[in-house]
Amino acid sequence: MASLVLVFCGMGYNSDKPLLYYSRYLAKEKGFEKSVVLEYRDLPDLNSVGLEAVFQEALRQSREMTKDIDWQSYDRILFLSKSVGTYCAAMLARDISQKVEQVYFTPLNQSLEAAEEKGLVFIGTRDPFADVERMKEQAKEKNMEIHVYENADHSLRSNDVVTDTKRLHEMMQIFSDHLK
Repeated sequence: MASLVLVFCGMGYNSDKPLLYYSRYLAKEKGFEKSVVLEYRDLPDLNSVGLEAVFQEALRQSREMTKDIDWQSYDRILFLSKSVGTYCAAMLARDISQKVEQVYFTPLNQSLEAAEEKGLVFIGTRDPFADVERMKEQAKEKNMEIHVYENADHSLRSNDVVTDTKRLHEMMQIFSDHLK
């Protein structure tokens, strides 16, 4: 059997940006043979239509981009997701009958509400899209491992490059240990 990693990008955060780039290649180092990147096109404007409409369009696109995947041919499936992609990852995991390992980078509040699978969560205290205390409670209820970074924004950045690169290293180490 084979293993698959699906990368769910965020709005304006593609797979070439640090969190998804390095986690994707770390998964490859850990033996995930196939990688599929889901990048969303022409999502509606968040300020004009609201988050729910953005979620629904991103989820529609996720399902369209994954409709030909033969899930049963994989014995290990990993979803790496960022922002709006975290909601799509949580919902898509409900659609398939196999266990999915989840890594949520800066999930939105609705993402952890939708999540059914145990997962690894990374969030910042300055993320305007997240209620950190609520997410801590949800993570505890769902047996998720959560890592909260002080003074980190929605991209898990602070205003200090040295701090940010140390945090990125720490996150990849946590992720690497999680994949064992």
